[in-house]
Amino acid sequence: IVVPQEYGITIEEKLNIARGIITPLLRQIGTDLQGNLTGYWEDEEHIFKLDSRLEY
Repeated sequence: IVVPQEYGITIEEKLNIARGIITPLLRQIGTDLQGNLTGYWEDEEHIFKLDSRLEY
């Protein structure tokens, strides 16, 4: 069962939900690419976490 509110009903809601998902993902991709290019990682503890506030 798909609940429409999970993905938004209006275009604006859908865009806001998508931004909330894609922004951390793109930030992490950028960090990973930069780290691989330079060999420098700012915070090794959170290298592989999309959201460093979460505990895995």
